[in-house]
Amino acid sequence: MAQQRRDDKYSNVVSAEVTQTGPDAITFTEVRTGISLGQGIGMVIDQIDYFENQISAALVVATGDRLIGAWCVSNAITAMDNEELAVDNRIIHGFKHHLAPIVGAAASTGYPDIYPRVFQFFPGIIVAAPRLYFGVDSNSLTSPANIASRLYFRYVELTPQEYIELAEAFILVG
Repeated sequence: MAQQRRDDKYSNVVSAEVTQTGPDAITFTEVRTGISLGQGIGMVIDQIDYFENQISAALVVATGDRLIGAWCVSNAITAMDNEELAVDNRIIHGFKHHLAPIVGAAASTGYPDIYPRVFQFFPGIIVAAPRLYFGVDSNSLTSPANIASRLYFRYVELTPQEYIELAEAFILVG
């Protein structure tokens, strides 16, 4: 008889907050996941909420100013902007707050943002890493920024093959 897999039915929540060590300095905080390598356990991320405090949001005042927050499997990332958010496999998910220019308007004109930024994933993003890193990066800001986030996830059992595939996908091995 096949053994039934034991997966979480409801979401767990982990929160993280990080403040830059200086303006435009990429900074990370570590979050331990409770996953041990080779344990056969992964986590499915169902939702991520991002929060900027009012001071940090107010730092983005001109076209070219950017504030980026991201969940990653490594803290060795040196930049998190358009290209990195799109192609760096170590970045699980990120968001960017910038002032988008409005055609025909003054350079510092933009549109308002709504907080928190909520991203839901169907199906969820599956990760198998003993630790995650929540990071903040910026461009052209005058002061260090602060971002907080909530990550909603469920633990799932993985076969050895599924675990190896995940580790390869996020560049944890090889």
